[in-house]
Amino acid sequence: MTDKKISGKAIILSLAMTNLGPAAVAVENGQQSTDHGHSDLNGLVAGDDFSMLSGDQRLLAGVSPEPMFGTECFDGAVDSSGIPLLPDLSLSAESIEHPSVLVGDDVFLRTELLNRGRDCAPDSLVTFEYDAAFAFVAPHQQCDAISATSIECRFGDVTEGNTSTALLQFSAISPLLDAQINATASTIIEEEFLINNETVVEIQINPGDIDFSQSTLTVVTDSALADGTDMNTLRATVRNNNGNLVINAVVNFTIASGEGLLIDDSCVFNGNCTVEMISLIPGDNQISASIGNQALSGSPVTVTFDDPGPEQIQFTSSLIESMEDAGIIELPVIRSGILTGPVTYTAISSDITAESSNDFIFPAGQSLRWGAGNGSNQTLLLSFVNDLEPEFPETFQLELVPVSGTASPGPNATTTIRIYDDDTAFFANSFED
Repeated sequence: MTDKKISGKAIILSLAMTNLGPAAVAVENGQQSTDHGHSDLNGLVAGDDFSMLSGDQRLLAGVSPEPMFGTECFDGAVDSSGIPLLPDLSLSAESIEHPSVLVGDDVFLRTELLNRGRDCAPDSLVTFEYDAAFAFVAPHQQCDAISATSIECRFGDVTEGNTSTALLQFSAISPLLDAQINATASTIIEEEFLINNETVVEIQINPGDIDFSQSTLTVVTDSALADGTDMNTLRATVRNNNGNLVINAVVNFTIASGEGLLIDDSCVFNGNCTVEMISLIPGDNQISASIGNQALSGSPVTVTFDDPGPEQIQFTSSLIESMEDAGIIELPVIRSGILTGPVTYTAISSDITAESSNDFIFPAGQSLRWGAGNGSNQTLLLSFVNDLEPEFPETFQLELVPVSGTASPGPNATTTIRIYDDDTAFFANSFED
């Protein structure tokens, strides 16, 4: 430690293990106490009233005539080397359940802070760091999560000779062996001193034996269209012999019969193991799920793909209404049915009571293109001329026209666009401005 002039009365002690340089440790009554370097001892100047030895950090001489650390925490007593007799707190954490748990099981830790020293240890804080294999479940009432794998618990005043206890609950969520929960007591004394003590609890986690009678395959969504895009969904649930979910179980899916296609034929179970299935052929499909050579309960299940009908291109509705001040709007165009080869469409506008350029603008030459098997929506752009003249509702039409491909125009291949004027107090459809 480098000597420096001291002013004021702020006294700082830091014994956090990651921040310390060399520090002397004295053994008193079988307990460790760590020596502290100080700055600012009631105006005493290093070298004049006391001295510090680099690497040892012992206060060798010069005890202030008044308590250096506050009357509540320090009454002037020092040991033979001149080190203030501060509280000696210790932390212990032990499993009060079995130290080996299955995935999904809970482990309870009883954590105690013991004050073996003086009556000056209010506001004791303990931080718990734990592996990602755990989830913190039921905190002590004074605990708060500070990250995804750490919590902070405030124990309050731990007076001399007494203990403060917290019961903490963690859940095993992945099968890591010898996972750890690390508890570090960071006990603040009058916001001037920090005494650290650490303890580690090791807990063995195992996934347990899979119970295939409780592990199931179910259908989530059914009756998708056989159009190559609409999907049926299946879910596997894997439980161990105590009924809890098994993490990291590899589930394999196979098609026992039918003409469907599995998007994924396996997945690593993480609490929600689902697969999706598409088809271009209407009918039933039977799907099985297994772990190794053992089938899950309920396998195989049946999912059905419905006949999507002929391939068609159309708007979503035969009537689309909008306000004049809507600006640019997007008109979705859908492709349905059994999706085969590529398709190209265009659209043309026809005036009715609304006039092109005066009331609306529909750019000519907008093309809609779908690749083979592509059933996603395409979009046409349309904008309105927002003038200041009051007008009655006006209409025009848009028509989808095939350019190439086998898709036919659907029932809504022609749609009527109705424009309501934002400058008119009342509209024909009774909407009020």
